[in-house]
Amino acid sequence: MTQLTTTFIFEAGSTTTVTAANISGTADAIVTLASTNQGTQFTLTKSSGTVTATYVKIQDSNATGGAVWDATSRTNYNFGDNTGWIFTVIPVTGEFFEFF
Repeated sequence: MTQLTTTFIFEAGSTTTVTAANISGTADAIVTLASTNQGTQFTLTKSSGTVTATYVKIQDSNATGGAVWDATSRTNYNFGDNTGWIFTVIPVTGEFFEFF
């Protein structure tokens, strides 16, 4: 099976107003949100409501504006340097051992 990816590259430092309530891909077609300059955030803004992400890879994003930025679906990937998004922290269970 081939996985498709739709990639949205935002200019580093830019601000984009979001009107949609969902940013969605599928298991076979992941959506990627990234900056033109890795390590420099772009900003997504929405004044109210909730933006729900599913099957989305997010990196270098600053989500602002009063909306709730919900990336809690375990189908999402936090590639780092993101602020404003709510991601699910996958709990670690089991025993840990130190090796010397």
